[in-house]
Amino acid sequence: MAKFTIDYKTRQEHESRLRKTILHSADALPDRVAEYIRGASAGDRWQVREQILKTFPPLVDYLPGTFVDFALRELIDGFEEEGGASFSDMNELGIRGTMDYHPPAHVQGPFLRLLGANEDEGLRLIHGLTNAATAYWCGRERDERYLGYSRTPLPIVLRLPSGPKELWGNEEVYCWFRHTSVGPYAVISALMALEVWMEECLEAGRDADHLIHKVMAGSQSVAVLGVCVAIALAFPTRCLPGVLPFIAHPLVWRMDIYRRAKDLQGPPMIDFFGQHEHINQKLQERKRRPQRGLDIRNLVPLVLLAENSTVRAAFEKAFATFGEDLPFQFEEQKGREEEVQALRAEIEDYKGLLNRENYRQVQTGEVSSWRYEPPRKPTREEHERFEKSLEFHEYMGLALWAGTTLKSTTPPDPSKMAQVVGAARSYGRAEDFSRGSSHEERTGSPGEPAVAPTSIYSPDWCVDTGLDPIREPAIAAVAAAVASKAWDWAKQCGHADWCRSVLLAAARTSGHGHELMSKGNVFHLDHKLDAAKGLTALVAQGAGDAQIGQTVLSLVLDAQLQVVEAVFAGLRTAWWLEEVLYWNCLSLTLSISVVPGNTIEPGMGLRLNEAGIVRLRALWERHAMNLERGEKPKLPAIEVDDRGFFLWNLVGRTLMHLPLDELTKHEEVKAALLQLADGLLGWTISENLRGADDDDRPRRHSEAPREWSYFFMSWLAKLARLLVPDEAERHVFAPVRAIWPRLPDLTADLLSGLIRYQIARFPPLDPLEPETLRTWERVCFDLLARPELVSEADGEYLSRDCSEVVTLMVFVSHGLYVLKEEWPYGPTFAGIIGRWLEVVGTNHDAQRAFLTMLGAAWRHFPPNQIVGWLHGVASRSQAPWRSHNNGERTARIIHALWQRSRAQLIADSAVFLQFSGLVDLLAASGVTLASVIQQQLEGPHT
Repeated sequence: MAKFTIDYKTRQEHESRLRKTILHSADALPDRVAEYIRGASAGDRWQVREQILKTFPPLVDYLPGTFVDFALRELIDGFEEEGGASFSDMNELGIRGTMDYHPPAHVQGPFLRLLGANEDEGLRLIHGLTNAATAYWCGRERDERYLGYSRTPLPIVLRLPSGPKELWGNEEVYCWFRHTSVGPYAVISALMALEVWMEECLEAGRDADHLIHKVMAGSQSVAVLGVCVAIALAFPTRCLPGVLPFIAHPLVWRMDIYRRAKDLQGPPMIDFFGQHEHINQKLQERKRRPQRGLDIRNLVPLVLLAENSTVRAAFEKAFATFGEDLPFQFEEQKGREEEVQALRAEIEDYKGLLNRENYRQVQTGEVSSWRYEPPRKPTREEHERFEKSLEFHEYMGLALWAGTTLKSTTPPDPSKMAQVVGAARSYGRAEDFSRGSSHEERTGSPGEPAVAPTSIYSPDWCVDTGLDPIREPAIAAVAAAVASKAWDWAKQCGHADWCRSVLLAAARTSGHGHELMSKGNVFHLDHKLDAAKGLTALVAQGAGDAQIGQTVLSLVLDAQLQVVEAVFAGLRTAWWLEEVLYWNCLSLTLSISVVPGNTIEPGMGLRLNEAGIVRLRALWERHAMNLERGEKPKLPAIEVDDRGFFLWNLVGRTLMHLPLDELTKHEEVKAALLQLADGLLGWTISENLRGADDDDRPRRHSEAPREWSYFFMSWLAKLARLLVPDEAERHVFAPVRAIWPRLPDLTADLLSGLIRYQIARFPPLDPLEPETLRTWERVCFDLLARPELVSEADGEYLSRDCSEVVTLMVFVSHGLYVLKEEWPYGPTFAGIIGRWLEVVGTNHDAQRAFLTMLGAAWRHFPPNQIVGWLHGVASRSQAPWRSHNNGERTARIIHALWQRSRAQLIADSAVFLQFSGLVDLLAASGVTLASVIQQQLEGPHT
């Protein structure tokens, strides 16, 4: 008898499917599934435990307690008193799997769903993770291995009616419920979900006092208190006076004032390649909520000036002992007289806000309001700090004008521009741009942070300007804006030489050593960034010269990716005007992106050794000489040795700004681009295959992250639109088909790119191109003929490898319709959708994706087509609506169809018969809405 063998990947896939089936049986076999989960927690492989955490919906719905027990065991790691400290310990704080929740958001993970299904278990999970991370933070602060210093945290003790309550943490911990904070992503996502859930509870009419006390009952962290204060700011009349005992502590005031400042200044969402677009949209919606601009001080006048005696009495009781004990955050502060005096002054200022006599009624027209008048005059130090802050904000005003001008599509106002340029020139100094970058000045060896000066005369915008960090960047920003938007004006008014000299000087500030491309650097107010913008703008306007060209070329070597990206963004419209400069910049970038293994110091990341420095210098000299001689180089081949590295993030920032529409019009240029695309695709495939069973290369892990693969395959889809069909087939589609099913994620990324760059178009300015439909048909029909997809037809769930590919063919990704609801071209793809339904439409996961698409786009399809599709699936499927709420989804679609197209359905007897049959099947399956439709069908209008 022949021996049956199965390869490792196939076995893993079968095991994954089996686990998915087991976990989704929690509704029917809760005891058996709970037993399986407890067994997995005891010692299964990490892949098993990870799958259980990610397959949370059925577990949250039917086994919430078991799931929370499992999640707490798996996600929490203990604090190690001995051993070394790693960088990940700084942010992860003993919480595992942090990147599974990146970027942190309220929609990440099981938290919001769990709170809705079982709030007690949801709070237990959130408190368990937050308390554990906070305890780890306390241990980290006491251990100098982590921060280079040690200090002993002290708790905040709240005097509640039920007795004293201790909470731990500082300003940063308090802000963990904001996505911009520094902490474990799982905890941040959990706290963000808690805030959304509390808002939903209050909007539904729940008692605020009871809700806040229930949420705070299990917490030992100031992070949860931050959530409750945010809720009070959103619903002040509902939450007062219940929240007062929780805010009657000076440190809570300080932390919430700090939170508001971060909310107002919050850094932008960094998603260079658009991988997290849907999540970032939700975060932007959250940022626009009005309470983000308020802090705890906004609650005080509502109580202090209220006529409600009950609220006033609760206020006086809660704040009776406010500030009696100095609110030290760390034990070491107690012996520092300077900090003791600063705390006393801070408390006195807070007490001034609590005194009704310091408020004056102000009448403005017909509107009456209250204004706070501080009871004391500012000290000399406060006055000096205030004056410095005014100067700081003058610089900031210049920078904001420059940023707005650079983004605007309209010319700047000449009179305002003259005022701004005059101010910028007056702030200049002889030594400007002779030091390193402003952000380099802010870095250094770690030390214990000082207590920030806080007083009533130090409002949020009155900051410590330190080493004058923005004056030079502000001047460079003004020069860049004038060079980009008003160069003719600058020449007429005598400012052209000033602009040019400032930009050249800013570009030549010292670099960052030889560590290549520090991906994490994002400084939106940076003089080298503005130098790149301004100098390339001059090149694009024909105002460049040899000196400017050499300087622009040198910026390609800058360690900040944003500077290199700005070079190519600025040269996008100048490639034909300055071809020699453009191609040398592109060639140099591609050349340095390939780092041979023998040019880096072992164990030092990408720090170059002596050979690497020599190679880098030679590359620069060769391209600088090309520029001087007026020679265009050939693009280098992308060939990375087994021990070498490829700087994909650098190349990605470059590719996104190539003017493909123009470049592909020239055959010689197009040939060079296709050679580049072939090399990049070859590397991407090769790196994604690292670690496979038949891969014997020395480095086993891939250097091509999902971020690169998603971006590059989308870029290929964009390029394919500009090629003739044979070229697109040879350079894009055939290589991707050849690696199916080994690398299904690359196919999914290509489909996503085709949707984004070829399908998601809107009439009349952006019509769908005929070749787009033919391309989509070829790709989809080829996939639907593959045995791996055909085998999915009779399953309840889609395999992990095929899931994204299958759902993207009906424009659904991760459960969301990826096109806008008003996109009108759905019927154009009806043939492909019909074939898709024939092959995989009876799979319950696939059916859910199809219903998601229909739920968003049904208005664009003829009613008879929708009915025919749904009827065909129902007639071929066993229990088609048993899972994923597919029955209710179907009922909602046909109910909307009935409400809108009743006459059309009745007029076609064959279609109406199918429609009635669907309704009967849904009603027999227990779908309530179908029973309602059934009664309407039996009425006289039929």
